Amino acid sequence: MPTAGFEHVTAYLDELDLSSFDAKAPPSKTPAFWDIVNVNSTPEDADLADLLGDLGNPDAITLEQLLVNATGAAAEWLLDRKNRRSIPHRLDRCGYTSVRNPETSDGRWKVQGKRRVVYAKARLSLPNQMAAAREL
Repeated sequence: MPTAGFEHVTAYLDELDLSSFDAKAPPSKTPAFWDIVNVNSTPEDADLADLLGDLGNPDAITLEQLLVNATGAAAEWLLDRKNRRSIPHRLDRCGYTSVRNPETSDGRWKVQGKRRVVYAKARLSLPNQMAAAREL
């Protein structure tokens, strides 16, 4: 039974420095990774990201605030009722997530006198998301 191959592998592994290896580190984002990500990207995602950027990427926002500031194709897309179910997913792709109001049964926030769904930056901690929603 040949063992020379095993001995070479063992010798290589004995000398390999793994002190800086982090098993929990995310993999590097290669061009192939971004190609796969962009396959699912739509013009609406870009329009929504541009709109949020024009508004200064606020910590929290409502759909109604987006509608007031949207123009052109973005406004048409946001106003079309058949798109309402995909808006939270599009906002998620832009880094925003809905924040439930724990004090109401439907999770909506009172913004300018009306019950609204509030979206906050997903990278914020939950207490900071809640604070941003309360500021609206």
